[in-house]
Amino acid sequence: MVLQRGKPNTIWGWSDPGDKVQVAIADQTASGVTDLTGRWQVKIQPPAVGGPYTIEVTGHQTAGLHNVLVGDVWLCSGQSNMQFGLRQASGGEEAIKTADFPQIRFFTVGQKSAYHPLDASPEGSWSVTSPDTADRISAVAFFFAREVEQATHIPIGVLIDSVGGTPAEAWTSAPSLQALKDFDVPLAALPTAAASGGKKYGDYVEPWYDQYDIGMKGNWSAPDFDDSSWTPVPIP
Repeated sequence: MVLQRGKPNTIWGWSDPGDKVQVAIADQTASGVTDLTGRWQVKIQPPAVGGPYTIEVTGHQTAGLHNVLVGDVWLCSGQSNMQFGLRQASGGEEAIKTADFPQIRFFTVGQKSAYHPLDASPEGSWSVTSPDTADRISAVAFFFAREVEQATHIPIGVLIDSVGGTPAEAWTSAPSLQALKDFDVPLAALPTAAASGGKKYGDYVEPWYDQYDIGMKGNWSAPDFDDSSWTPVPIP
């Protein structure tokens, strides 16, 4: 992975309530105590730019994070233009063949829908950029990271968190949306939807179809559906 230089980095995890956890990297250490919900969190100042370093986490269990660099970390977020893979991009195939950049690391966040913020680790893993891994990276993230790394000569981490077709409000917190007053109706529906015990997948879309899509309710897709009473509409 890559840690952000010049500022404390937050590292967190889960353990038994009351467990004292220590995080160490180079000559820096930080400690925290697991709360009643089983979560602990510490802030630790990173060592000098470069590496590789090892992060040691010690508590009831011990974990080591190896091959850790310190540099600049960028969030690459957006819709399909950010999600678009390097292999499909103009010049992408050639870029993949020459993508030997051990100082560029990327993490693609797995998609997950929920009615409320989830206190869980995102699915995914860090990868070192190489010809074997570059086909899995966002094209925008790759070309951006390559240019910045070549200009700064420090490690670059990119967090790719993008979902095609998503509107801006899907990335915005509920309190921020409430202040706008434009989303009061759907926000008010969230607690009801969460309490209904519906499917976790497609938390918003699937229940809406089940309740309100008259085409699905009326089985409009059936080959023998009688639409003789419908009004013809000319399509340009």
